[in-house]
Amino acid sequence: MFFKNVRASYYDIIDADQATDDIQIYQISKSVEDSTKAIIQLHIVFHEKTQNAYIMLSPNNTFDGYMHYKVKWTDSSGFWDEIRYQQGGMKEQFTFVTEIYNALKKDGVQFEITFGDKTMSFLSTKKEREAFRITLVDYYRLVALF
Repeated sequence: MFFKNVRASYYDIIDADQATDDIQIYQISKSVEDSTKAIIQLHIVFHEKTQNAYIMLSPNNTFDGYMHYKVKWTDSSGFWDEIRYQQGGMKEQFTFVTEIYNALKKDGVQFEITFGDKTMSFLSTKKEREAFRITLVDYYRLVALF
């Protein structure tokens, strides 16, 4: 109820083919729209009838035609790791964004994303990071993970 009564006001309801009378798709109002950058918006999908919620990736046009992503993150000490994603269901999307979220909590972390033969900076601005982080925190609260 907290999400619907309080946090939903910070989101736009997305008009998508998947949306029906009992399924709403939310995108945070602070999301970044920039077709020159690799941006993956996060949507919260809420199924009213079953009271289930899911996190859904919404990559911008930069990713057109690509279904495999590799995110490399490096922290301020030079430690690095990779997070891989192959387009899949809600479980795979949840795992991918949770791993990114956990890396995002580290000090001085930098991200880059590779898809096809392209490598680009990823989550490089404070606004991009905050939209990503806040959406996940709201989702975690909605599904009682926080």
